[in-house]
Amino acid sequence: MPIYSASYLMRTQRRGCYSFRMKVPLDLQSCIGKKELRASLRTGYTGEAHFKARLIEGRVQQLFRKIRIRF
Repeated sequence: MPIYSASYLMRTQRRGCYSFRMKVPLDLQSCIGKKELRASLRTGYTGEAHFKARLIEGRVQQLFRKIRIRF
């Protein structure tokens, strides 16, 4: 059975660097004040970008859970 991994990578055409992009869930948009989170991964290498994006995605999911517990 294949393992599904969500990808939050975007690559800029101008510089060739990867960025992390993730939608904020509707129930948290008013708390966070944004509909989408973005961050530069500061790399043009695919493998390194995937690794960094997975780290950020994990931290963001933890943050979402903490916010939901408090509100």
